[in-house]
Amino acid sequence: MRAVIYTRVSTAGQEKDGLSLDEQERQCKALLEIHGHELIKVYTDTGSGGGFEHRPGYKHMMSEMGADWDIVYVWKLDRLNRSLSNSVRFFEILGENNAYIGAVTEQVDTSSPMGRFIINVMSSLAQMERETTKERVIMGSEAARRAGRWTGGIPYGYQIPIEFDTTGNRINRGILTEHPEEAQNVQKIFEMYGKGWKISEICNSLVEQRILTRKGNIIWSQNTVSAILGRAALYIKGHNASGVSVFAPIVSLTVDEAKHISRRQGQIEEEE
Repeated sequence: MRAVIYTRVSTAGQEKDGLSLDEQERQCKALLEIHGHELIKVYTDTGSGGGFEHRPGYKHMMSEMGADWDIVYVWKLDRLNRSLSNSVRFFEILGENNAYIGAVTEQVDTSSPMGRFIINVMSSLAQMERETTKERVIMGSEAARRAGRWTGGIPYGYQIPIEFDTTGNRINRGILTEHPEEAQNVQKIFEMYGKGWKISEICNSLVEQRILTRKGNIIWSQNTVSAILGRAALYIKGHNASGVSVFAPIVSLTVDEAKHISRRQGQIEEEE
């Protein structure tokens, strides 16, 4: 049976952990020799992710399936595909071309019915684990927000100080505190908006006052100002995404300004 080997590393760390391309190839060669298969070619991808779109070696291998080779050996199944949909499609193509796969780590051979069954089960379990991990990350982010920690990019007008305790451990992670200079600018933006100014007029005023954006630009885009106004609940009431007051407000308005802003909140996008 004509055999090929596919090797892949996506990060420099994998090379250090003993998953080098050479080591993957060596172990695959040892397995195919045990089965008495003839090595035709070795396909390789470096610095690529789990998706196959940016893997020329993988694409080349797939284009030659059936015509040039009958079985592909990999060090581990996730060298080929990590998503369940891509894995299912891969095995469908294998079947259409009467081709097979052998994996060193999982010790499976799809040339047998049991081998194909094991592959499908393992692919499903791997997909379930990734989805479970994703859910944990989402739950962790929600818990952080409820606890008063900000997740994501730091809003203009705030900062997150980097502090450590006496043992060197990071403390007060994700706690928003006022950025004095930026907070003054946020106050000005809301005051102008509360007086009925259009977003374009606010942008022009900021430029005229030589107030710079966080990135140091003199030009303020309407999207940037709209994004700040869209977070009125954070700046005025200290609300998090769940509507709970957990942060320190940095904007103070008169009653009339507050009422005017409240009436205009749903019109922000239309004013851009």
